Amino acid sequence: SIELGGYIKYFHHYIYLQPDLTYAQTTTGAFPEFTYTQVNALFQGIDLSVDYNITRHLSLISKSSMVRAYNLSISNWLVDEPSDRADNSIRYTWDSIGHVRGIHAGIGNLAVAKQTRVPPNSDYTSPPPGYDLWSADAGCSLPVGKRYLDISLTVTNLTNVAYRDYMNRFRYYVDDPGRDVLLRVTMPFGGK
Repeated sequence: SIELGGYIKYFHHYIYLQPDLTYAQTTTGAFPEFTYTQVNALFQGIDLSVDYNITRHLSLISKSSMVRAYNLSISNWLVDEPSDRADNSIRYTWDSIGHVRGIHAGIGNLAVAKQTRVPPNSDYTSPPPGYDLWSADAGCSLPVGKRYLDISLTVTNLTNVAYRDYMNRFRYYVDDPGRDVLLRVTMPFGGK
């Protein structure tokens, strides 16, 4: 399946947090200040989603998005808008093996471009560089009595890349999270 969506939206008095380019001095340090601001803005964007079964067991899932936000009040780009991104993954699923069912394993990549559509001298720092994050996941359902226990293991930022996302205000101070390992065990109660 392929889904392509586009939009153009005009906002009268769009409200956003504008960097003041000044700092508030507190006992714990200096912190950037922002002011809620209203402007007339034009948003345009495209979202593309592809879900393709390469074989009966192997599938490709791809999601991409691009946003263009223009501040009509100053005839320039709007600050703090998302960068172009593409999230791609490939997953292999098995039919049940013995009593184990829902077996799957996959790998994914999130590619985020550097945000280049920012007015000059409009933020405390220039936008951070783009980045690539790899992830992997695996899981299955094991029989426990009359029910199934769902087990999955997910690792995000597999290669432990140091990066800063443009949309994260903590980017002024620190990198985004490194490698994250999540083991999820779910046992349904009630029903089948």
